[in-house]
Amino acid sequence: SGSTATVLLLHPQNSKLGIAWVGDSRAVIGGSGSFGGTVTVSKLTSDHNAKSPAERWRIFQAGGEIRRLSSRSGPRDYVFARGENYPGLAVSRAMGDFVGKSRTQLISGNPEVKLRKLGATDKVVIVASDGLWDVVTEPEALNFVLKEQRRNPASDPNDIASKLAQLARSRWVACGDSSDDISVLVAML
Repeated sequence: SGSTATVLLLHPQNSKLGIAWVGDSRAVIGGSGSFGGTVTVSKLTSDHNAKSPAERWRIFQAGGEIRRLSSRSGPRDYVFARGENYPGLAVSRAMGDFVGKSRTQLISGNPEVKLRKLGATDKVVIVASDGLWDVVTEPEALNFVLKEQRRNPASDPNDIASKLAQLARSRWVACGDSSDDISVLVAML
């Protein structure tokens, strides 16, 4: 059924960040102003799913249809071949989905790519799977990371990422639901 991916490449000489992604793993960037002021957060990626008008159009052109089905986090749109019961994925782009790609190209493996100039307040990048983003908002995740970093400036970003994943897991459990896969990466710029 394929996998999502988000890749970031930092160009420190010219303060630029290259971003490539497929699927619904998401990357955000942000920080706070001087002396812990207002927190800013910006999405670096957009989810590749059937909510996107451009992705819907591509799916319809390839002979697909969108069906709204129940999921752990509520109703969700899934991609199917028109009149068939495959591939049934919540993402419209992925690496490796043989069925979704081989028959009609419903699921694209082509990544979206962009370049972003880093700003003065860009201090933290969070890359995570939808297991985090389905239960934690982007501002909330960024605030969590910044608070952990302020509490202990020598904190290992991997430890902060683990704590953020634990927060997401606890929310899935509190909802009485089994958790989705939760992968989290934190990088301090």
